[in-house]
Amino acid sequence: RYQVEAFAPSMEAITYTLRQHPTGMQIDTKSGAITWLPQPSQQGDVGVSIAATLQGKTFEQRYHIAVSTGDNSPPQIQPIPDQTAYLKELFTHQIVATDTDSKHIQYELLLAPDGMRLDDESGLIRWLPQETDSFQVKLMAYDENEGITETSFAITVTPNDEDKDGILLAEDRCPQSPPNSQVDRHGCADSEKDSDRDGVRDSLELCPNTPGHVAVDRDGCSIFQRDTDNDNVSDAIDKCPKTPNKVPVDRYGCSRSQQDYDKDGVAAAIDQCPETRDQASVDQYGCADYQLDSDDDGVNDAVDQCPGTRPLGYVNIVGCSSAQNDSDNDGVSDLVDQCKYSKPTDKVDDSGCTEQDLIDEAIADDSLID
Repeated sequence: RYQVEAFAPSMEAITYTLRQHPTGMQIDTKSGAITWLPQPSQQGDVGVSIAATLQGKTFEQRYHIAVSTGDNSPPQIQPIPDQTAYLKELFTHQIVATDTDSKHIQYELLLAPDGMRLDDESGLIRWLPQETDSFQVKLMAYDENEGITETSFAITVTPNDEDKDGILLAEDRCPQSPPNSQVDRHGCADSEKDSDRDGVRDSLELCPNTPGHVAVDRDGCSIFQRDTDNDNVSDAIDKCPKTPNKVPVDRYGCSRSQQDYDKDGVAAAIDQCPETRDQASVDQYGCADYQLDSDDDGVNDAVDQCPGTRPLGYVNIVGCSSAQNDSDNDGVSDLVDQCKYSKPTDKVDDSGCTEQDLIDEAIADDSLID
């Protein structure tokens, strides 16, 4: 039974109805009294929604009813056979329990050897045995309704020495030593030893002192120890990893024929422009356009206005010798140009003068005579 309570200030009548309800539940529309006789098939969580209506307005109440038989069933633990654990090796075992009328099961150890732990939520047992012996374990599983089930099992701890060399597997660096072989304190025979612990046996090792936790090749060498071209420069810093054998190299592992100081792709031995700017396009001699000097006059082709100057001759800043310089750009060199102020568009004779220049000169001469 359940009594719905609602209040109307004006004392007007309130009408009650069930919007959501289990089979068999009834409500008195005037008083709001609810009656229901749950059936065995209706165990579990049941939702109910009640509406109260006053003057055309409806108000709703929701709640849930937990239906049970009244008799709690305790958790059921799956049988646990006796277990075997190995000395100094992690032992784990998952406890499994079910409960027909509970969703939450927890676990607790009642009797256990030192160091054993049981997760109270997951039921996972973890233990690192430190001695050989047989131990009893007792635990329980319980639900929120105080239903409890207990169980127990035995666990026997034995040493695990897979290769029978007297070294426990948990401490054996060489767990597959040949039968009857003499081993060191790490369980390794001479043929198995790996002094620098890089994964390559000493008998195959070319780099016996590799630092720990460094990646190595099949010869046991890290990139800092490897020297593929045998030039005494490690591959880690060798900029010329294919230097011919026994050829002198610089500190970067490059021979004279391989060196490329300006990184233009042309070896220093034939690079005529060894200081080319980064990423500049160069010709076969390692020179970019801005570095070319075809007539060897010390002026780059990019600004040289007289590209055919005789080598080693004196030139001005635009690469022209006195014999090539043409100040007024009339096509006549300054050495023979008698009219050095002609315009580039003027038509001049071999002396660099226009007809008007000659006329003006003749008039000037007559004036001097007079």
